[in-house]
Amino acid sequence: GIWNDGGTDCRRSSADAAYAYTGSYCVRLQDNTSTSTTTTDNLNLSAYDELTVEFIFYAVSMENNEDFWLQISTNGGSSYTTVAAYAAGVHFNNNGFYTDAVVIPGPFTSSTRIRFRNDASTNNDRIYLDDVSITGCLNSSREGAPDNSVAPGIVINDLVAMVSNVNVYPNPTDDQLNVSFQLMENTTVTLMVTDVQGRIIENRRIATHEGNNSFVLNTSNLEQGTYLLHLISEVDKSVKRFVVYR
Repeated sequence: GIWNDGGTDCRRSSADAAYAYTGSYCVRLQDNTSTSTTTTDNLNLSAYDELTVEFIFYAVSMENNEDFWLQISTNGGSSYTTVAAYAAGVHFNNNGFYTDAVVIPGPFTSSTRIRFRNDASTNNDRIYLDDVSITGCLNSSREGAPDNSVAPGIVINDLVAMVSNVNVYPNPTDDQLNVSFQLMENTTVTLMVTDVQGRIIENRRIATHEGNNSFVLNTSNLEQGTYLLHLISEVDKSVKRFVVYR
């Protein structure tokens, strides 16, 4: 699709099927050279004021504190800014699937690029990336349809932040998912679980109160795969991705 091979230290191959979360392909980044990257095409994101980049990764032979980065460029790749860094032994361990969602505030341009870059030490140090999705929050002050190069996804409204500090764990999970969050005031909250195609799996009201809230979501009946947890108040929404893995 929109992703490009960085060179010698990047590949997409069915030989890496064991490290793909979905299907038989994933992107492998190794070492720490200028080719240890995978980068999008130029994306016209000027109509968006926020992006969320979600992905699943698997690490092999990464030594403690060796890391990889999620970066963004708004000048067609002339320069990049690191928006998230993941270090072995701190944020992840080898030989397991992890998922994350990174919110990137705008403004963006018509030549915006997203890039993953490995920062290890040898070709044996590898990060495998799969199920990468980019969704955007539209700037409501703009008129007209957005550019079709990136379809608008789930809108996450953080302006009011009635629901905040949402955390889901363990992730990936098996039979249950712990959910914790904070509410600015007493309000009605709806819990909705969807798959990545937007199909609703569960939709119900939950008992909440001002301050810290927590509950356990039963995932034992869900098939292995990736899901989105939506917490919806009367004025805003927070979305977290989680993975069921057995």
